[in-house]
Amino acid sequence: MTDSSVEAESAIKRRKIEDDNNNNDDKVVQHHQCQLFIKRKNRYCSMQRKATEKYCSEHMIHDNDQEGKKKRVPCPLDPTHTVWEYNLKKHVKKCNTRPSEVHDEWYELDVNSQKKTSDKESGGGTALDDKELYAKYIPILRNYEIQDLEYRIEDHSGCWGRIGELKNQKHALQQLSLIGNLRDQGLLSSSKFYVEFGCGKAELSRYVNLCIEQDEKKQEHQEQYGYGLIDRGVNRMKMDKKILSESSKKPTVLRSLMDIKDFSLAKFQNVCKSQHIVGISKHLCGAATDLTLNAVLQTQMRGIDGILIAMCCRHVCLWDQLLPRSRDYLTEHGFPDEQAFYILKKMVSWAISGVGQAGDNTHVSGLTVSEREELGLKARRLVDQSRVEAVIDTLTPLQNQYRTEMFWYTTRDITLENVALLIKRIED
Repeated sequence: MTDSSVEAESAIKRRKIEDDNNNNDDKVVQHHQCQLFIKRKNRYCSMQRKATEKYCSEHMIHDNDQEGKKKRVPCPLDPTHTVWEYNLKKHVKKCNTRPSEVHDEWYELDVNSQKKTSDKESGGGTALDDKELYAKYIPILRNYEIQDLEYRIEDHSGCWGRIGELKNQKHALQQLSLIGNLRDQGLLSSSKFYVEFGCGKAELSRYVNLCIEQDEKKQEHQEQYGYGLIDRGVNRMKMDKKILSESSKKPTVLRSLMDIKDFSLAKFQNVCKSQHIVGISKHLCGAATDLTLNAVLQTQMRGIDGILIAMCCRHVCLWDQLLPRSRDYLTEHGFPDEQAFYILKKMVSWAISGVGQAGDNTHVSGLTVSEREELGLKARRLVDQSRVEAVIDTLTPLQNQYRTEMFWYTTRDITLENVALLIKRIED
């Protein structure tokens, strides 16, 4: 099936996304909307501000009018948000990102981490600049051959009503395709206990629950049905209570404010007492995917029915967090160390940055936008395939009890990050 026919079929299956989503009127600042224009997204920040302020609390640091009055500074615990400098000591004591003194039973510091160095990676400490590194590694990447993946664009009617309420349906369409693939693999059932890695609000888990509710209307409550929600961030508008209120099956819902690197899946299994764990995630960012794979593989797959991850952001992966076989695979294909991986990650970003823009011959690499996009897709596949090879290698002692594969779960007009990784127990 060609890309064009798949995209046409996808367009027919999904509900029409309203034209006004892309209307220029969206760029107009609304009443009490933050006035910071985000250039890379070509829109204003959507957060609300106080009537007396120009910016939301996250972006007050950009307000020059505050100089000489009050100063906003990054929170030392989490630089993604800012606080008033005069209130910093008080804020640190109550900040939601302050490390917890009490941990869940499944907490084990760095249990999934293979890292021995700091979080920052450089070009390897040599005198080579990016231009020289591009000149060295672009020819190597060009020689890496990739084949098209299979499109598996699925759907589930369990959330059609919910989708109809949304203006922007793209996230929901991705979630329903992932859920449809869970169903096709026999992984959508109230006999399972789902662990959502990097769950955020847990919207994917909520949709899984709604679809199971529709599929099993007459089925009684399953003792081991539930959801483990793992995320290191503090999220607003969480879906945990909705999962409970929208289900007649009374699932267990366990949320942990925890970094995946510290999440012991084996200990979690002892608590939830399920032998049918299914790991799920939509757009699991960078090194979080490698940490998740390590968490799963460390159980030796005991009690694991399957894993389905929509991968994302390979440009923020870390060399030291890759599985050993992943590093070996990259080495075999010309990227043997941290310096090589540093420039590979820069090329990975070309798969999504600048797509659809006019030609640009001024890039330091000397390549046009279309040439960079083509190489970016190769770089992304190289990282993804290294993960597949690592999983297959680790599971070799299990004598083909599992299969591991990648596929496109949606089209690039829905999301440029459209690759899913599946690990599935082979049924007897």
